[in-house]
Amino acid sequence: MEKLKDLTIPKDFNLKITGMTQSLLNTFLTCRVKFLLSVNRYYIPSTSKALHFGNLIHKMLEEYYTKSKYNIDKFTDKEIRIDAQEIERQKAVAEPILKIYKAIYSKDKFQSIEQIFAVKFRGYLLRLKVDGLTISNDYVIDHKTSGRINEEDLLDKLSFDGQSLFYITALEAADDRQLKGAFNNVIRRPGHKQGDLSLKDFQKKIEKEILKDPDHFYKRFKIPFTKGEKKTYADELEKKLNDVQMVIDTGNSHIYKNETQCIGSWGACKFIKVCSSGNLTLCKRRKKIFPELNL
Repeated sequence: MEKLKDLTIPKDFNLKITGMTQSLLNTFLTCRVKFLLSVNRYYIPSTSKALHFGNLIHKMLEEYYTKSKYNIDKFTDKEIRIDAQEIERQKAVAEPILKIYKAIYSKDKFQSIEQIFAVKFRGYLLRLKVDGLTISNDYVIDHKTSGRINEEDLLDKLSFDGQSLFYITALEAADDRQLKGAFNNVIRRPGHKQGDLSLKDFQKKIEKEILKDPDHFYKRFKIPFTKGEKKTYADELEKKLNDVQMVIDTGNSHIYKNETQCIGSWGACKFIKVCSSGNLTLCKRRKKIFPELNL
């Protein structure tokens, strides 16, 4: 039986060749045991309805901006386990959201949609897949979904958003371009209940609510970053990557649990049973370390 205590950093994991993504770096900062499991390609299938809905909307937006159409019937996410009825409900909700989104924002033109980059940064390799860039080529585009949107809190958070700054830092390192900031499209996830309505009537209900107050469902923010803010982030990013390299170099001597992250406001860490039992058979294993990049 495979045990967590026997797990080590894989010999083929290398920050100069394998590289680092923003999501994996965030995992490292959250909990080093979770990072150890992730670099060994272990995962626990999610049951998050919100995560599935976000991935669904993201895929639809990708197809809309690259093909001017989308086919949600073909959408599946093998790492998220929710029942078929919930999947159909989510697809029904997504249709009016994107229908009205297209009507409002059809004038927008973006480039480099879902483009993958591998960038050398201060001796390390950064990997990323950007939602897009503005035609003027000076703002990164990021699509987000959220059940609750508090504009004041969201703006404060976006002002030092690690994901946007990671992308900006990497893209500027790639070809000496200067990016002004991030362009965030936030779509509210409707909390409406279907009840006894058919899917078609449910769609009509959602569409009616969105048309009544589109500003409630769609938020768009341009977040500028100064040269000083970008430099501060870049310097901090280097320090974080140095910490990852130290763990790679020293092995498990710097791997430890972060108990403050075991149970949070959104529930327990997916790996909590693995940590409590030490049993790796509770996990599944990916073929690729960065499936979102097909690597």
